[in-house]
Amino acid sequence: MRQGTFDPARAAVILKDYATDWLQSRKSELKRSTFTSYEYALGHHIVPALGKIELGKLTRAAVRTFLGRKAEQKKANNETLSRDTVRIVKMTLHNLLETAVEDGIIPSNVAHFKLAANANQRKAKGEKQARIRQKILTREQLFLS
Repeated sequence: MRQGTFDPARAAVILKDYATDWLQSRKSELKRSTFTSYEYALGHHIVPALGKIELGKLTRAAVRTFLGRKAEQKKANNETLSRDTVRIVKMTLHNLLETAVEDGIIPSNVAHFKLAANANQRKAKGEKQARIRQKILTREQLFLS
């Protein structure tokens, strides 16, 4: 906004329309695997959920809610989406919105925040730390060996 490049009228573009153009514009500069990940995240997660929202009306709260639902979403086989899948979805949305900021369409990137660890990840981390502590020998154990 300070540079005079932000145009509120352009912020009315629908996310779905911008995402399609954005993905095609990035195709030549991305590795094939990255492009495929972006394409998957947009087609299966982002556009179905957020595609009808104008970029200028997308809020940080809406993005957090969307990603929270993705983290809890059940797949067909009743497993939750993996942490990596949610990370890829977030990264794709972040990169898309970062380009929109650079293009002067929106003033800031509402997907610019860190993902919080869920309860299962915190539990797994705690269990891992407990296993590590069990492997550490005390001074007495070292001298008895």
